[in-house]
Amino acid sequence: MTTEPTLLYVVGAAKAGTSWLYRYFRSHPECHFRSLKELHFFDTVAAGAVDPRRERLSVRLKTLEQQFVKAKTQRLVELGTEIADINAWLDVLGYQGDRTEAYLAYLHGGVEDEKVIGDVTPSYSLMSVEDLQTMASLNPDTRFIYIMRDPVERLWSHVRMEVARRNPTADVEFRAARKLLRGVLAGNEPEIASRGDYSAAVEKLKAAADPDRVLLAFTEEMFSVSGIRKICSFLGIGYVAPEFGRRVHKGTELALRPSRRKEAYDWLAPQYDYVEQLFGRLPRGWQSEVANA
Repeated sequence: MTTEPTLLYVVGAAKAGTSWLYRYFRSHPECHFRSLKELHFFDTVAAGAVDPRRERLSVRLKTLEQQFVKAKTQRLVELGTEIADINAWLDVLGYQGDRTEAYLAYLHGGVEDEKVIGDVTPSYSLMSVEDLQTMASLNPDTRFIYIMRDPVERLWSHVRMEVARRNPTADVEFRAARKLLRGVLAGNEPEIASRGDYSAAVEKLKAAADPDRVLLAFTEEMFSVSGIRKICSFLGIGYVAPEFGRRVHKGTELALRPSRRKEAYDWLAPQYDYVEQLFGRLPRGWQSEVANA
């Protein structure tokens, strides 16, 4: 009898290593993840934003098709897979029946004997408890991973990413990043702020899912043999050595001035306090941030 694969959601946090972990799962022989990383299925449907999402994906598809025509042999297979996966995902979003069933069929598409299928979409951490409960109910064994990075480092990385996203043709300058950081600290950028609200995300996950099926991890501990072994054990898959030195979506290097770092820490202090109370400790990489505040 065929065993249903575990359904895994990696729900955040943004800029905490989810892309690296996704690449690891893509390369793991016991996992089956499609080439489109962030599906944004549940948040797109909840927001009634299916059509805009399909339009953005269609633009990306056109770009990939143009690249395919000019690609060299070693890139053709990868591009062909991405093009096929986006076309299949557009069919899911355009489906007029039960989109949830179509979503699950998409995740299962191409599965042979892999033990884990999944969806790596960090913005799912913003979903309601009720929506997370629905997600947890879609498979006999559904699991969640939520990764937390040092709050100040995560915020500064997110700010730099957002500056680059808003100004794609310009270099990321410290002045623009500093201005956006000030806006976050002043309460003018709720989207960025919400992505680093660990306490809200964790409490929702605790209310929505079986605690044994939720793994809370730290970025600073994930990039280690013991960290990856813990993740593999949680999913019931064998340990496969990852490429620890390979960085994914590395942002522009800009140092955060001590005065700004202190402002960011003061604003994020409740997150440090929450994690320390929850785990009885702070990861080693976070302790220096607290000590220097």
